[in-house]
Amino acid sequence: MILTQKQEIILEKSLYLFGEKGYSETSMNDIALALEMKPASLYNHIESKKQILLWICQRVSIRLKNLLVELKKTDAHPFDQYEHFLEKHIEHTSTFAYEFKIFSKYRNQLQRIYRLEFLEVHQAYVDHITHLHKYIISPGKNPDYFPDDYQAQVLISILERIPFWASESKLSTKEIARQISHSLLRGFSTPLISTE
Repeated sequence: MILTQKQEIILEKSLYLFGEKGYSETSMNDIALALEMKPASLYNHIESKKQILLWICQRVSIRLKNLLVELKKTDAHPFDQYEHFLEKHIEHTSTFAYEFKIFSKYRNQLQRIYRLEFLEVHQAYVDHITHLHKYIISPGKNPDYFPDDYQAQVLISILERIPFWASESKLSTKEIARQISHSLLRGFSTPLISTE
């Protein structure tokens, strides 16, 4: 994804507006006004508001891919890898909170071909976490209809909410990661209560 200098400026301003007002509530006129441009001039640099959303989502996707590559390089104990994964992911999503909020909320508005690209990144994270869980979570009495990766799916759903939840927290990303990992691992390691 290579943007011109002007497109980068448009992207940054739009990112702020989408984060503050919401993607659907931000109009092209709003973007042009924030850039002190005429709306017609804006179309010399971008095709549509959806193109800006695509840029944001692609940027997040690239960052997530790079982060996962970095996290896979370690040969530490799986539990340490797990906490490191959480810490780095939370730190990353907190640093780029606006981008991740927009990605989480609006990526499904893009064309299917782009959504499939994001699903691939999602699946790579699920596979990595599922692999780590095999070493650090003792098998519980889970229902047969639970997929093998359900714990990883739960974790990723929670992590997607971190930029929304943790923005007001005074805890460091390391402390937040430790709380989440300990809480989740305790829950995942506890067999489900029998209804018999």
